[in-house]
Amino acid sequence: MGWAIGVKTNSKPQTDMKTETKIDRMNPEFQRAARGIVNAHVYLNVTPVINELVTLESRLVADEIADLSCNLDYASALIESGKARWDEILEQWVSNDDNAMHFFEAKAACEALDIDPHEQETLEYWVVDSWLAEQLKKQGENVEIIAEFDWFVWGRTTSGQALSIDSCIEQITENVISL
Repeated sequence: MGWAIGVKTNSKPQTDMKTETKIDRMNPEFQRAARGIVNAHVYLNVTPVINELVTLESRLVADEIADLSCNLDYASALIESGKARWDEILEQWVSNDDNAMHFFEAKAACEALDIDPHEQETLEYWVVDSWLAEQLKKQGENVEIIAEFDWFVWGRTTSGQALSIDSCIEQITENVISL
């Protein structure tokens, strides 16, 4: 399958004319690919179930639900701290492969600079397959296994938009396309 969804850009200053492909997330083929990932790997919205378990103070899954209740955002805490400029962060902690800050690198930077991460409240809970759970974790998303139900549950911190246009799903789609 061909992915004619990129545009050529100069990625380096004039002295090094190396070009790279930048993926256009607004391209219909990219959006179709993102929807395909969601359709294949997201199974069920379990927000009402999780909320009911919280209301009932279920001891069955108390630890897993507590872990899902918020997500730690290291990247925005690092940027907003003023302790490091964005261009410095890009130079030191960004992958050359996809030009996106990796969760674990942002976490390490915050720990090194003694910066507390921002807490983001979980708004939705989705059952996903093991492959997407792993990809979401790489993006710094909160995913827990609720063993009693054999579920991988993604604690989503956004709401009101299609899953396929969530920034972490778009990044996963870019990573898949770039393979």
